[in-house]
Amino acid sequence: MVVMGNPPYSVSSSNKGEWIQKLIKDYKKDLNERKINLDDDYIKFIRYGQHYIEKNGEGILAYISNNSFIDGITHRQMRKSLLESFDTIYILDLHGNSKKKEVCPDGSKDENVFDIMQGVSINIFVKRKNGLPRPKGLAVTNDTVIANKVKQSTKKLADLYHYDLYGKREFKYEFLSENNLKSIKWNKLEYSEPNYFFVSRNYASEEKYIDGFSINNIFINSNSGIQTKNDNLTISTDINSLKMVVYDFINLDEDSIKQKYKTKDTSGWSVKNAKHDLINNAGAIYKINYRPFDERYIYMTEKSGGFVGRPRISTMKHFFQNNNYGLITVRQQSTFNFQHILVTDTIMESGAISLQTKEWGYIYPLYLYPDENSLETKRTPNLNLEIVAEIEKKLGLTFVSEKDTGE
Repeated sequence: MVVMGNPPYSVSSSNKGEWIQKLIKDYKKDLNERKINLDDDYIKFIRYGQHYIEKNGEGILAYISNNSFIDGITHRQMRKSLLESFDTIYILDLHGNSKKKEVCPDGSKDENVFDIMQGVSINIFVKRKNGLPRPKGLAVTNDTVIANKVKQSTKKLADLYHYDLYGKREFKYEFLSENNLKSIKWNKLEYSEPNYFFVSRNYASEEKYIDGFSINNIFINSNSGIQTKNDNLTISTDINSLKMVVYDFINLDEDSIKQKYKTKDTSGWSVKNAKHDLINNAGAIYKINYRPFDERYIYMTEKSGGFVGRPRISTMKHFFQNNNYGLITVRQQSTFNFQHILVTDTIMESGAISLQTKEWGYIYPLYLYPDENSLETKRTPNLNLEIVAEIEKKLGLTFVSEKDTGE
């Protein structure tokens, strides 16, 4: 059995049938992520092909597709599932991601093989009948094979081969026309849990890195940035314009709002919900980090969802009326023109540090403030005190939650 093709790419997939939704759950199992971007059509098509080849007992799945799954953090269970299902996997990474501003290793221009912004890869997944040997005779280089000691599953996972193809479009076409599976000098990759990356990684210092602590562990409360789902209406550079929008949403009917602002309902946001939120909940205008070094204004209510699609109230409320600072960074960095770390004293939008989907900004408040009805009156550090104690011990210093003002 051979399943092959160029599946459609669509993050907001309309293929929501019960059958494929149930299958795709295998890729989402035990991720423990606040947001999981695994409903793209191309991912569903990979799961579709995997299902039928598993059912058949042998076969080949060969797609040219969006390449975000080969190194995305939230795609780790997807990669693990593919490694468990197949015997051999080949990833020919064609790069060409203009969103990442990808270039060749020597700095020259890298182009996409299609007229799209998203990078692509040719992916060949091979499953053999039980007992058949794995292939020999491939042109394999061990230059990027790194023997890491991370424990793997007891189940035999697939052999993983990878090749990077950079350059202009015509060069890539010529390379693909002149080569085949056996002539390409594949790099056999070692992978490790929990991420099982389908790209080359330098694991030389991984053991030392793992000895450290994650930023998610040292900070108790954190969240990704706000997603308004309608920036043009809910965020503004002018306070008075924003006030007028709020006034109109409260006083005009839905059809008049849509006509005046030429807006329509989208996934995660509707005029009806926005209007209901503004009428029924108290709110205020706040400064917001919208893009790197681009501060604007936003109207936020005290409730979750409505005028702002995803306001992340549980974290952002600690910046509303308080003197606070927050660390902004990303979970995964795919562009390297600058290090993705900023500090803010306001709330933030998810694109405050980068517009790359993989580089959504996360904010880590320095302090947590008590709710209005709480018996507590003092703010507390948003820190895991067990880790703080370890740092105190190693540095020989004493941690204080507030600076001594001498009063």
